Amino acid sequence: MRTSSRLLAGLVMIFFASYPVMADAQSSQTPAVTLSSVQGTVVSASTSTVVVKTGENQYSVFVVDRNTARPQAIPMHAQVTVRFVPIPGDSTPIADSVIMTAPPTPQVAALTGEAPPPSEEAQIPGSVRSLENSIKRQTKKYRIGVSGATALDPELFMFGAHGRFGPLFSENIYARPSLELGFGELTTLLALNFEGVYRLPVVQKTSRWGVYVGGGPALNWSHVNFVEETDRGKIDFGDMSLDVGFNFLIGLQSRDGVFVELKSSAYSLPTIRFEIGYNF
Repeated sequence: MRTSSRLLAGLVMIFFASYPVMADAQSSQTPAVTLSSVQGTVVSASTSTVVVKTGENQYSVFVVDRNTARPQAIPMHAQVTVRFVPIPGDSTPIADSVIMTAPPTPQVAALTGEAPPPSEEAQIPGSVRSLENSIKRQTKKYRIGVSGATALDPELFMFGAHGRFGPLFSENIYARPSLELGFGELTTLLALNFEGVYRLPVVQKTSRWGVYVGGGPALNWSHVNFVEETDRGKIDFGDMSLDVGFNFLIGLQSRDGVFVELKSSAYSLPTIRFEIGYNF
């Protein structure tokens, strides 16, 4: 009965994972979207972002990915036109193309003793800089994270660390091996998980929150210790075992790094656990 419930939970998660296939099929039939464009001065650029000043204290942040047509290098203070697909809500638009319309203006050294004015990059508002940094963090190929969890059957408090590598094969697939330690009244657990996750394209990949599913095999070493006082003395019972199971998971990931996750295990323990963590 216990194994059946775990398999059922896993099948439910797999059902949610099948949604992208239908979404991709629907999107292939969607007519082409008209691109919008913004003109301005580049005040910050990286391998994953470009920030354009479009007016007095007006800044636009764009995501740059492998599908963006752009110069090999985007120089600071160059005049550019950025074409992008408008996205409603709090999602950051992804640049379809970055076209340089004028090179940077040569910087002439001041002949007076006055201090030079601060650069445009130094004047970028903190909210814009924070958004740019969160996108850079989100698009890193290698990340590490930590998590804490409460587990049921058996009842445990768990702590873990993991690495995230990718994307692999697809822009939404990542490998995420992890190590977890669990402590309970009777049980101590060491779990080694070989999981992969898939980000569901139900929202834009630059949205503040994203939904993902995943799973993978797990090796769980558990030690159960029971001590009881009797008339004849103390009885100490201990048992060490190794379970090979399979994990199913579904979670929410914040662009800032915070995530919450529900995980179920088949053929091993714990049956279910709720996790909260942070990806650096």
